[in-house]
Amino acid sequence: MWSNRLVVALLAAALATPALAAPAETDTAAARNEPNKRVCRTIKVTGSQIRQRVCHKQKEWDRMREEAQEAMRKGGHRVSEPQQQ
Repeated sequence: MWSNRLVVALLAAALATPALAAPAETDTAAARNEPNKRVCRTIKVTGSQIRQRVCHKQKEWDRMREEAQEAMRKGGHRVSEPQQQ
């Protein structure tokens, strides 16, 4: 659950920054037509010089992108609140 939030937060940051969003925009039409195809992306982690490779099915990338865009539309820069343990 926590890793999903991290990925959504990273994706939201990538979509909010045009320079980082460029790799996401280079997806081929074939990948979009195959929702169960595994797609790996390299994401720059804020505060780190090390990039992280993240793999999900195309339909999961699409869902996360839509959630991040919806969160940004609602005016919040925080995607989700961490759960108290």
